[in-house]
Amino acid sequence: MGIPIVVHEQNARAGMANRLGARWAALVATAYDDTGLAVGSGAELVRVGLPLRPAILRLIEAREKDSRVSRRDCAQALGLDPDREIVVVTGGSLGAVSVNVAVSCAARELLRHAQVVHLT
Repeated sequence: MGIPIVVHEQNARAGMANRLGARWAALVATAYDDTGLAVGSGAELVRVGLPLRPAILRLIEAREKDSRVSRRDCAQALGLDPDREIVVVTGGSLGAVSVNVAVSCAARELLRHAQVVHLT
């Protein structure tokens, strides 16, 4: 079809889909230097870091400029209640299914005690 493939690996260790896709990709972008990806001939491999939404980047920049930026400021900037506990759940490409199932099963109990940010 002639459509170039671009792969972005955000984990330190590449998942199965990206290991396979990297073989045919025109460009392989990574968050880390050594992910173990083997790229095909003629492909470009470049470390680009982990793309973050602008609100998170602004918080990081503010924190770097002034370490007094508080948890309250960060929670409010992300639309969270700074007076409640915050639980952030992430799953990697290899363990995401089991993490998602566990969070789904525990959702009611988790939400009784905290705000949950579940990144899938």
